[in-house]
Amino acid sequence: MKQGDLVWVKKREVLFPYTDEDKWGVILEKLGHDSLNRKFFGMNDMFSVLWNDGTVGNNVWEYDLDLMA
Repeated sequence: MKQGDLVWVKKREVLFPYTDEDKWGVILEKLGHDSLNRKFFGMNDMFSVLWNDGTVGNNVWEYDLDLMA
């Protein structure tokens, strides 16, 4: 995943903030995180995402997102 990719997350997977519908958005940037987080949480990346409702999600993990085709 990279900046500008269109992504979505299903309602059952959304933990930030709770919603009754699917969310989609655009990746704004890939966030850097320290080696301690990588050690304990694996090699997954974190992103800042602009959601369809106008909010910005920071620290959204790669495994919570799916690319839209």
